[in-house]
Amino acid sequence: MPSFIRLKVALSMSFQTSMQIQKPLIAQARVLPGKTTRWHRIAGTTERYVLLSGEGKVEVGNIPPQRVGPGDVILIPPDCRQRITNVGST
Repeated sequence: MPSFIRLKVALSMSFQTSMQIQKPLIAQARVLPGKTTRWHRIAGTTERYVLLSGEGKVEVGNIPPQRVGPGDVILIPPDCRQRITNVGST
């Protein structure tokens, strides 16, 4: 098991009209064991996290925390607060 959780994050811009083409941004992030990202929100953007490795606990909006693992996809609506914790020991 890796010593961090790896996330692939796709950010899809929200547009006012359906005629505009959405251009997703793909990024990769790592969260060290026992660490939690700060609460944050992305204005006007839908995010999708794809957990690549490790074990985590994701918190989105007012939904109770959810355990996540490799292959899980987390959908985060625009302007919704969120954070993720690496709950693994390595």
